Amino acid sequence: MRRVLWMDNDRTFLWPHVARLENAGYDVARAYTVSEAEELLKSGQKWDVVIIDPMMNVSEKEETVYPPSETDGGLKAGLVFYKRNREEIRRVG
Repeated sequence: MRRVLWMDNDRTFLWPHVARLENAGYDVARAYTVSEAEELLKSGQKWDVVIIDPMMNVSEKEETVYPPSETDGGLKAGLVFYKRNREEIRRVG
């Protein structure tokens, strides 16, 4: 089974896309926070695809790890997540 890690904090946007992928036989793990995405990415599971929302917001708890100065006021945490984890993401697939 193909495995997808999808990082997006907008559950309403994500739902129809995940439903379509799951109906097509994909196993889709959803990460609604940057912390959840990091945990899943580093869990040792094999991912075939990683989809990242580059404009993802951070929660107040995550600001210590993803400070506003790096994330354009907390609005581009997905982009910072990619930059920090790009080597691991490149090994996907």
